[in-house]
Amino acid sequence: MLRRLFSGTKSSLGLSPKLPVELTLRIIDHLGADDDDWARSQAALLVCGLVCRSWLIHSRRYLHNGFVIRTETIVQVAEILLHPNCSLRDVIRGLAFANYDCGQRVSEDDTELLGDALRRVTNVKRLVVVGPGWRLSDYSLDFAFKLKHSVKLLVMDQRALRPNGFARFVVMFPHLQRVHVADPAEQPFMPVDEETWKAVETTQHQLALPVLQSLFVHSPFTIPFIQWLSASPLTRLELYLPPTVREAYKRTLPSIFTGNLCWSLERLIIGLPALPDSRIALPDLSRCIALKVLIIRGIFVDHIDPMLVASTLGAPRIWRVMFEFRNVSQAGWPTFSDSLDGRWGEVSKMDAGLADRKTFGALRKVCFLMSTKKGELDYGPFPCRWGATVRGAFPRLHARGLLAFEYR
Repeated sequence: MLRRLFSGTKSSLGLSPKLPVELTLRIIDHLGADDDDWARSQAALLVCGLVCRSWLIHSRRYLHNGFVIRTETIVQVAEILLHPNCSLRDVIRGLAFANYDCGQRVSEDDTELLGDALRRVTNVKRLVVVGPGWRLSDYSLDFAFKLKHSVKLLVMDQRALRPNGFARFVVMFPHLQRVHVADPAEQPFMPVDEETWKAVETTQHQLALPVLQSLFVHSPFTIPFIQWLSASPLTRLELYLPPTVREAYKRTLPSIFTGNLCWSLERLIIGLPALPDSRIALPDLSRCIALKVLIIRGIFVDHIDPMLVASTLGAPRIWRVMFEFRNVSQAGWPTFSDSLDGRWGEVSKMDAGLADRKTFGALRKVCFLMSTKKGELDYGPFPCRWGATVRGAFPRLHARGLLAFEYR
């Protein structure tokens, strides 16, 4: 099969003009619809693309620039990538390593085989690692070292590696620009003991700091590394702190927004524990002078403290501020109104500050986004009474025409 799949195209070049266009399209459509063996289907489509321009145009509709490698398909994938006539490895821009079975260990032979295959894949820009199976060994992903000079985006879920192996894996890629560490929605937060925290804190001081441009963190496992990674000159930071985060790291949140972030950060999306019994020290953004966009997500109508972060802004170039509220309903309007009244002093100060043309002359919008669900984003029409309440709480912004109410 592989011989037919990766054979040269000299014979094909001679045959292609003789095939009816409809037959050619049906052949390529058939290859593109083969879901049983995605990797082999992609390789066949690449061969079709080498025949002539008309074949290439139609094949391109089905070609993907990513490649998913599961634990049970390592041998098959390596066989394809190691074939001398395989053209698939020249166009791969993304790789995903998926290992969802906690008890499925990647053998040393498979690791060595995959490392040899990846040595020939030289243009991978995006690397995704998901699933808890990799946690069985901190060194089970060492085959990714073959990709170290090309990877610029790293996406991981919190279960992929042990916390003390995370930093060592990140610094493997010297040209890394973006790191995305997320918590899988279907899994609860896993407990972290004190020994693990100490191991994490020790590890981060022994490794070189990657120079990142963008960082997305939504995982309590990586909270100890936030300060380490945020020392990079980030232009974009997405940070979500779940209520399960250890109290010590909630108190250190303000210290993150110092150093390089003061002059480099342009876009900040932050989600804070919006629960009355989970109050944290709010960060001070007054020194983040390059900030252009601030989005505060997951605010609950009965606890509006997170939105007060905007009152610390001191960025003259900021043009958009957004407050996203969760679990909104018509019945919750009195609670929202009472919350604003209870914080009248802070809300009034924020209204006066953001409406100041001298300080925030570039400001275009202060958006209020209402989500109708508690745990996920499902937007509905903005309730009219809520709009009136917001306009009454922020009269100066309303007078300048800066208030906006959005739904998706």
